[in-house]
Amino acid sequence: MKIRFLQSVDLDFYHFKENDILCLDNDEYVQELNEEYYILLYKGLRFDLHKDKIELIER
Repeated sequence: MKIRFLQSVDLDFYHFKENDILCLDNDEYVQELNEEYYILLYKGLRFDLHKDKIELIER
């Protein structure tokens, strides 16, 4: 799965800039939490991301 950041995002010590693309491994994923947020499991950590900040570009 790949996601593209539409805005700069800081996830603890991971920093992503606008238009950065993140390729997720098999044990990492993004799933819908509710109308406004996605859950991102990345490097064993869970992050809640606002849907306006990322775009799912490949599933």
